[in-house]
Amino acid sequence: MTGMTDKERHRAPFFARRKTRSVRGHALLPIAGLLALVALAGCGSSGKNSASGATSGTKRIGIMIKNTSLPFQGQSIKAFEEGGSKYGYEVSIRSGQGQISQEVNVVQQFVAEHVNLIMMNPSDPVGILPAIAQANAAGIPVIVVNSAVAPSAKTVCYVGVDDVAYGEKEAQALVSAIGTKGNVAVVLGAIGDPPEVNRLAGIKKVLAGYPNIKLAAMQTGNWESSAELSVVQDFLSRYCPGQLNAVIIEEANAQAAQYAHTHGRSEVKFIEGDFPSSVKAGIEQGYIAADVNQDPYTQGVEAMKIAHEYLSGNKTPCVGGKDLLPLPIVTKANATQFKAGWQG
Repeated sequence: MTGMTDKERHRAPFFARRKTRSVRGHALLPIAGLLALVALAGCGSSGKNSASGATSGTKRIGIMIKNTSLPFQGQSIKAFEEGGSKYGYEVSIRSGQGQISQEVNVVQQFVAEHVNLIMMNPSDPVGILPAIAQANAAGIPVIVVNSAVAPSAKTVCYVGVDDVAYGEKEAQALVSAIGTKGNVAVVLGAIGDPPEVNRLAGIKKVLAGYPNIKLAAMQTGNWESSAELSVVQDFLSRYCPGQLNAVIIEEANAQAAQYAHTHGRSEVKFIEGDFPSSVKAGIEQGYIAADVNQDPYTQGVEAMKIAHEYLSGNKTPCVGGKDLLPLPIVTKANATQFKAGWQG
């Protein structure tokens, strides 16, 4: 969800932390000299506030992304940065490094810095709740993007897709590809991550209506290309030709599907999610049967639009607290109608 893997080729950029100068070590300066240093620090030409890093008078949006190294997140980051330039906000983007403790820590940093709005993409819908509560207590609005949080959270909006519907569409594409009978294996995302939980729920919901389609195996690939490839290789070695009809991958991994194709297992149909250029090529060349198209860039654009509306005075910019984007199913028959979400 060959050289470098899909995710390694498109690692999102790292964002350097600002460094502040210290007057420690100048303790022996004359008082007048020290006062001069303080005066210069207070009227520097950059206009930066040393406490928050924000330009004086400029509203600041703090964005916590659970893992900036994922290629999917790279397109969201691009949209956030472009939105900041478009609307005139300073955007600070920090990674949660795929660990809920660090994600909470990042949000707490933004609260301490008194940013004007926080966006977040958490890995745990419940574990992030204390950090959201702290933002609420500080009067800082919160927008959740791509990974939904528990319904009890007080947020302005969830911007993304319905991941249960995402899983349902993967299962519907599966039925279209193999019919109403067969064995299927599922490559899961990170266990407990909201998209993984909800997509699996959607898959199971649809397949409950097809008793002759069996979930033969499920194993996590942890949203990592190399791990997902290893899982698929394990499935193919475990199940001989004729014993496995399809593999559903909860995200995009064209390399795994291509591996099966080049190793004589073209009878296994691959159903994937998201839509990088590698998946589009796999669909056009026939070794990926279908894909559920989720566009991270559009989600980022929409999230920045809603943030701008809120900060401009519209306190209900999101009907029902959700802004759900479409999830078209892409097959060889309609692939030319869709642009790849990113190169990879």
